[in-house]
Amino acid sequence: MKFTDRTQAALELIQGTLSDDGESVTYYDDASRSHYTGDAADLEHLAGLMESKDPEIAASAYSHWCAWTFHRECDAEGNVLAVV
Repeated sequence: MKFTDRTQAALELIQGTLSDDGESVTYYDDASRSHYTGDAADLEHLAGLMESKDPEIAASAYSHWCAWTFHRECDAEGNVLAVV
């Protein structure tokens, strides 16, 4: 994935960490107290929400993004946890 200023801003918003190959991102969600991993390309969608002309969407971009994504729960290193 090619990173732009937009996707870098999205990565910083979620305080995420990219995988060595740049294809996935791992981040911590305070509300659920869990780490998640997902496709780094999803950051482009978050960047779009952050830039929304609707101030309510822009202000809550992370919440909208979380509702849109289906990222897997993982440990702090990005290893997906087993589904029980």
